[in-house]
Amino acid sequence: MTSETSTAACNASPQRAGRQLDRPARGRRTWIAAVIMILAIVPGFWYFGFRGSEDPEAIWQAGEANLSAGRIDLAEAAAKRLSRLREPTPLDSMLRAQLDIANGRAEEAVAGLMRVPDGHPMAAQARLMAGQVELRRHRARFAEQYFRKALQLDPKLVQAHRELIYVLGHQLRRPELNAEFLALSRLTELTFDNVFHWCLMRTALWEPSAAPLRETAKNFELVNSLVQRAAIPKERENPKLLRDLGAACAAAGRDPEARGWYRLAIARDPLDVESQQALFQIENRDRSRNPTPIRDGESPRG
Repeated sequence: MTSETSTAACNASPQRAGRQLDRPARGRRTWIAAVIMILAIVPGFWYFGFRGSEDPEAIWQAGEANLSAGRIDLAEAAAKRLSRLREPTPLDSMLRAQLDIANGRAEEAVAGLMRVPDGHPMAAQARLMAGQVELRRHRARFAEQYFRKALQLDPKLVQAHRELIYVLGHQLRRPELNAEFLALSRLTELTFDNVFHWCLMRTALWEPSAAPLRETAKNFELVNSLVQRAAIPKERENPKLLRDLGAACAAAGRDPEARGWYRLAIARDPLDVESQQALFQIENRDRSRNPTPIRDGESPRG
């Protein structure tokens, strides 16, 4: 080997050794860079993936479903997540109020229900629920105010009429009670208890408008005796008694109650032709008293 060859070999050996030593260092640097990139990317995936999947509407629906199923803890968790994700909406307030009701927090429940503005579609329902909370607290005056507000927002809210009837009945406010029974009868089919209590209340009340009752004691006594029979549980399924009550009320000039009894009789016996005919006569009489108005430019013959 010449001196030049030896010199070249000696010079090459440190360079080769340096490259061999440098490979692990470059590998470590590459690995560290990859870890840094992953650490930088993962939070973004978490934010846009995990957080993005927390759809408030889906959480609200899950909360309502859990509340309906009696899973109060899960519904509470959903309500807390909603409060972190957005400012409370009227529906969020109602969900929270229902949870307060379920947990016996009456004050918080009413306050939450009052956060639903009058213009919201659920406002009437919120006022109804507030009245029910107050009624359970034996605060009838406040309950009545909420029920009347609910009916002001939605006059066709049947349950509000029923709750108001309960309040008025306990306070023996008969003229107002009669008006509520009448309003309820125009919105839905009355239950046996509805018609029974309405008829019982009016039978015990000598109203100026109930002239036939004052003029004909026979009609009054008949209605009274039939109502007493209707108080017996087994008689409630007797279509003939219900039909007789309808006829007695009609004879006394009390068509709304008569209509209720006839409808109950037909519900018990769909083939009760007498009740069907009597009901038709009452409704036809109502139509003749309140004919449908004819609009300007419209022919009476259609």
